Amino acid sequence: MDGFLCFNKPCGPSSFQIIHKLRKALGIKKIGHAGTLDPHATGLLVIAVGNATRLLQYIPNEPKVYRFSIQFGTETDTLDSEGKTTRSGGSLPEPQQLIQCIDTFKGEILQAPPQFSAVKTDGVRAYSRARSGEQFSLPPRPVFIYSLNLLHYNETEGQALLEVQCSGGTYVRSLVRDIASSLHTYGFASSIHRVSSGTFTLNHALTTETLENAGKYIMPIAEIFSERLKVQVTERQKMQLSHGMDIIISENTDSGIVFAFSGDNILAVLQKKEGTTYHPVTVFHTEG
Repeated sequence: MDGFLCFNKPCGPSSFQIIHKLRKALGIKKIGHAGTLDPHATGLLVIAVGNATRLLQYIPNEPKVYRFSIQFGTETDTLDSEGKTTRSGGSLPEPQQLIQCIDTFKGEILQAPPQFSAVKTDGVRAYSRARSGEQFSLPPRPVFIYSLNLLHYNETEGQALLEVQCSGGTYVRSLVRDIASSLHTYGFASSIHRVSSGTFTLNHALTTETLENAGKYIMPIAEIFSERLKVQVTERQKMQLSHGMDIIISENTDSGIVFAFSGDNILAVLQKKEGTTYHPVTVFHTEG
C-alpha cells in the first residue's frame, strides 16, 4: 500500500495524533507527513503511505496557501489563541493602514520563528525552552511571500481575515506578530487554515469522519509527479537500477532529479550525474 493522501485536519489533535489514527485505520506503520500543523490549526496535511515516505523530500508541495485570522490589540506567548495573554490594550488599525502594511510583506522577507516552535536551538526544541520560562531569541531566516491578501476586516473588533501564498518554512504566527508590530500594536493568530500545498488540495480530502475508508483516498505515486519528470525504463535498465548502477536516459530532460518507472511502479529516484547519465539515489525493490 504505497501512495499519498490528503487529510483535512480538525482543530485539536496534533499532526502526530493524526498519523497514529491513520496507522490504525490502514494497518500500516510506515506513514509520514509533509509539513506539520499546530494542534489549533486546521486544514491540509499531506500524508505519505508505505514506500511513498521515501519520496517526501521530492513531492511538489510548494507554495503553501493559508487562510488565517488576526486578532489585533492583544498578544499571547504562543502567538495563537492557545497561549497566555502577554500584552493587551493595543490599538486597532484602520483599514487603509492594514492594506498598506501587508503590501510590505510581499517577496523575500526575514522572519524569526515563534519561541513556541519545534525549531532547535543548541540542540533543544524552542518550545521546551519557552515553557521553562527561559528568555531567548531565535535568529531570523529568509522566507518568500508570493501573495498576501486581505479578505475581510472588522475594524470595530480588530479582526482581520487574510490569505497568504508562501514558501515552506514560513510561520503564519510569526507573520501575524510582524504585521501587528509594523502597525505599532499587538496581535495573535486566532485561526490558521492550510488550504493547499503545491499540487495537493483539500478536494476529496480524508476527514476524521471518513477515516475508516482511508484506503480509498490513497493516490498512486505515479499520479503525483509531473510527466516531464517521469521516465519509463527498459528491463535491462530495471536490472541495472536494482544493483545501484547508473543508466543512460534517452528522454530529453534538463531536470537534475527524475523518477524511474516501470509502468505505474516507481523503481528509483535518479540524480543527474553528467550529460544523459543518471545515478539512482533511492531504489525501490520490487518483485519480478
